[in-house]
Amino acid sequence: MSSNPRWWPYRISVEDALKRSAVVVIGVIVGANVVSYYWKPMREYDEALDRGKTELLRKYKALHDERLAKAQKQL
Repeated sequence: MSSNPRWWPYRISVEDALKRSAVVVIGVIVGANVVSYYWKPMREYDEALDRGKTELLRKYKALHDERLAKAQKQL
């Protein structure tokens, strides 16, 4: 007779399954942090986003200034 509970459908014990699951979860977390630290996959995206924000701000600032100048001429 096995030491597994009746509700556990696998041959591996519950304790071993929990240990293996913990190792897998820790491995995924550590691996993701290593990849993010060394590879920096979001750096290029963040830089492009910042450039786009700056360009948009300049564009709309120029439009705003044009409209203000136009309004000043009409007065």
